[in-house]
Amino acid sequence: MPHRFLTATGVLAILSVAPLAAQAPAAKTSKIWTAPRTPDGHPDLQGIWSYITATPLEKPGGSRGNIYAREDAENPVGGYNNLFYDTIPRGPKDRPTSQVVDPPDGHLPPLTPAAQRRQAAFAEKMLRPATGPEDRALYERCILGFNSGPPIIPGGYNQNLEIVQTRATVALYTEMIHTTRLVPMDGRPHGALQQWNGDPRGRWEGDTLVVDSVKFKDQGTGTLLLPVPMDENLHLVERFSLLDDKTLLYQYTVDDPSIWTRPWSGQLYMTRSPDQIYEYACHEGNYAMPAILAGARREEKATADASKNRPK
Repeated sequence: MPHRFLTATGVLAILSVAPLAAQAPAAKTSKIWTAPRTPDGHPDLQGIWSYITATPLEKPGGSRGNIYAREDAENPVGGYNNLFYDTIPRGPKDRPTSQVVDPPDGHLPPLTPAAQRRQAAFAEKMLRPATGPEDRALYERCILGFNSGPPIIPGGYNQNLEIVQTRATVALYTEMIHTTRLVPMDGRPHGALQQWNGDPRGRWEGDTLVVDSVKFKDQGTGTLLLPVPMDENLHLVERFSLLDDKTLLYQYTVDDPSIWTRPWSGQLYMTRSPDQIYEYACHEGNYAMPAILAGARREEKATADASKNRPK
């Protein structure tokens, strides 16, 4: 009897524990994110991506001598109020110091002697009264966007990029100056024509879209935050990698041996945007240009009149 009692007790204990075990929650399994694919099997990068960032181009303390900032400080007329500028929330992937990742110190490399002379000539042109539209910056003339590059370097407003893919072509459409770069993906060689945004060719390296561009014009790509416009020797390689459904990693390498003493690289994280891109109705014949030039002529006349009336 004692043995039968102990056996029965053990069976009851097992039966009482079994329902509790059945009710225990199953161990959670981590869900691995898989990139969506286009019909040809490549990652689907399509959509609108915001490249607003709180990370500066260079690590604080750099000495790039941005001529545009000097011009704005000395000629504040015509500036926008805060309504026009994007708010800049700091995201978890924003680098704490700089978009520049090479050189490792987060600073742009030194300019070549030729580029220093180019910088001085450009500064002189930007800071004197304009004699015609050609004396103004390309972004001011609405030919190129100041933050859309290429390369894309954030700043100001209209910081959105739309990507559209087909098997043969990838379209990179920027909200600033509504420029569309059509990137052939069929392996054709670069052409001979120099273009404002270069002559791009695309390829896939694994799941990364690589855009290789040459044949730029000699007046730069309009990028505002660089110390001097790049020239026709620019070779630009851009990389677009989908990290998750909401994050696109943008990396680029600038190689312009007549401007920089060495190549340099940058990167930033773009965030998928639920917004749409609106037309940026900027064009070279904008209504402000006559007023800008008229103001310059008035300054010149005032200086000449003051000189005539100065006591001898």
